Amino acid sequence: MKADNIAGASDAVQSIGQRLRALRNEHAWLLEEAAAHIGISAQYLCRLERGHYQNPTMHLLVSIADAYGTSVDFICGRNVAR
Repeated sequence: MKADNIAGASDAVQSIGQRLRALRNEHAWLLEEAAAHIGISAQYLCRLERGHYQNPTMHLLVSIADAYGTSVDFICGRNVAR
């Protein structure tokens, strides 16, 4: 059962990364531009988009959602509506 939970968590992380990249592309922002809007380094955003970080903080998720004009629920895949 634990293996299923771990696999599910990995899928969620990848989905978050994919959503972040899609949102950045929709805004036509370079990595550096998006990172500046969010208030993080471009390197950190790149790693988030690639799914290297599995537990972004709520504060970070809110900052990302605000920068992209969407909801934390959308970024986390809990809601398809923005």
